[in-house]
Amino acid sequence: VLDEVIDNLLQLRAPLGVYLVPGNHDYLDNGPELIRRFRDAGLNILVNQSLVIPHRDCQVLLAGIDFASKPAHLARLVHRTLLNAPPTNGNTVRLLLSHHPDAFDPACRHGVHLTLSGHTHGGQFVIARTNGKRGVIGLGGLAFRYPRGLYRRGHHYLYVTTGVGSWFPLRVRCPAEIALLTLRCAPDTLEDASHP
Repeated sequence: VLDEVIDNLLQLRAPLGVYLVPGNHDYLDNGPELIRRFRDAGLNILVNQSLVIPHRDCQVLLAGIDFASKPAHLARLVHRTLLNAPPTNGNTVRLLLSHHPDAFDPACRHGVHLTLSGHTHGGQFVIARTNGKRGVIGLGGLAFRYPRGLYRRGHHYLYVTTGVGSWFPLRVRCPAEIALLTLRCAPDTLEDASHP
């Protein structure tokens, strides 16, 4: 099965590259072996690593952290990964890939503009949508602080995809998704946004 997953991932194309981070299910069997096989195949899997990607007149600092479920552990991974990041200029978009969305809290403290996450499956079972803080009443809203969708804190954003996988083969009012986000940069706001 892993060979098939690798073959499918190698088909993905993106102008600035394709990057991955490990999630909890990647560790169910042999996580280190999966990461080694991904790297041997030429896949860009970021495990507590960051890099700078030049793009037009600005740059993207892309960081990716390993899976963790405890907030304190996530905070340590975010801190260590961004502390060891390559130097950047003032015209830099800071992006974090974290399977668990609770990395958003420490990411904000470190000036990350956008955190991309999954893990929650959106809860898979949504009873109702609300205007409240979590946006839904359902399994995801009970289990996770950020169950699905877009969240904003000042100049910092989190997007949590409902993904295409499942804990159990049932989704109610929570369809699977492959999210396509278009980022546009207003250079004069980056400096302000990097200081929470």
